[in-house]
Amino acid sequence: MLEDCLTLEGKPAPKIDFTAHAKAMGARGETVKTIQELEAALIRARESDVTYIVSIDTDPAVTAPGGAWWDVAVPEVSEREEVRIARKNYESHKARQFKNL
Repeated sequence: MLEDCLTLEGKPAPKIDFTAHAKAMGARGETVKTIQELEAALIRARESDVTYIVSIDTDPAVTAPGGAWWDVAVPEVSEREEVRIARKNYESHKARQFKNL
């Protein structure tokens, strides 16, 4: 979570330990910091007979070089031309979205 995110009370948002949270619910998991740790953790996750999470701390200020797209659908039907154009643009982007990632 971003350091500068504030709660409704104006206090910093709490840090969430996703690994501890998953373990508290009966899953297994670990937090990794490097690619080598990630590779090893993924092997353990695949071998696990129960739900297994791998938590990765990342820099919230850096985005992936490939960019990102937040899927917020535009209405399928509208009387307004600009909404119909926006829908076509949405469908064009949606068609290029990688599935199951």
